[in-house]
Amino acid sequence: MQGKKFNTTLPTTLHLDLFAHGQIEDPFLKDTHKSLGWVSDSNVVYATTFSLDADILKYKNHRLVFEGIDTYGKVILNG
Repeated sequence: MQGKKFNTTLPTTLHLDLFAHGQIEDPFLKDTHKSLGWVSDSNVVYATTFSLDADILKYKNHRLVFEGIDTYGKVILNG
């Protein structure tokens, strides 16, 4: 799976994305979850771009809110 890129919509979960792109079997069927331990050990990057209007940029401070980052997450902005 290393180096592969997929499109997604948010909110989502890694398991649902992998299943939607045919990388794993349905994680909610029978005992499939038992063979998916590697998923939680994987390093995965979700990336996006966004722009701000000039009227927003005139303010000194801004708040960037991430809802639903589960367990471990690292957020990198402009990096």
